[in-house]
Amino acid sequence: MTTAEITKIVLGILAALGGGGAIVLGLSNYFGQFLAKRYEEKIKAKFQNEINEYQAQLDIIKQTTILYSDKQFEHYSKLWASLYDLKILADDLWQQATSIRLEKFSKQLKLTKTQIEKASLFLEETHYKELTETIRHFSEYKLASLT
Repeated sequence: MTTAEITKIVLGILAALGGGGAIVLGLSNYFGQFLAKRYEEKIKAKFQNEINEYQAQLDIIKQTTILYSDKQFEHYSKLWASLYDLKILADDLWQQATSIRLEKFSKQLKLTKTQIEKASLFLEETHYKELTETIRHFSEYKLASLT
């Protein structure tokens, strides 16, 4: 065997191995990318499901908060009107204490106290305390008017 033949055989073997290696390398790369993309899509789907769950929870919290705020505003509005009516009757009673004015004041005081208790779930704690304290003062005013 001559050097040229040996070189030809070695180059043939290297070419065969290199070509097969290139094919194996190419297929490995393709399957690697395919599996990586599949795993990435699986992870994306999982995270999207989690995001959807959190969004649903946020929507529930949002709706609950809106309903609570609406009810709270409704109760505060009613209380404001009731307290205003009570103030007017207290001013009238202060100007001239008569049994008719005292009776009107007493009825309104009772109505306002009932409204405060019914709305207590929707009132801020500090507001509830202030309102009950105000009603207590009005009750003392009612008692003082009787004497």
